[in-house]
Amino acid sequence: MIWWVVFSPQAAADAAHVAAAGLKPRALELLALLGRDPLAASPPFATLQGDLSGAHSRRLDLRQQLVYEVLREERVVRVLSLWTHHD
Repeated sequence: MIWWVVFSPQAAADAAHVAAAGLKPRALELLALLGRDPLAASPPFATLQGDLSGAHSRRLDLRQQLVYEVLREERVVRVLSLWTHHD
């Protein structure tokens, strides 16, 4: 079954950083996976804690990660961020 993938305003803004860093192919690969099965075991994901408790992340590369939440009842994956934000 297909899931809807939607982007937060922050994730939409992050897309330019992802493309500039040459990570667009990897991001598109992960987004396609999220549309099929957001909780698939491979590639591995982490369940976040703290302010992002309940959200999940998957690596774009060693530093950058795609952060998303799964809204099961609506069958929606909401991408929160595509870029690591420091300070």
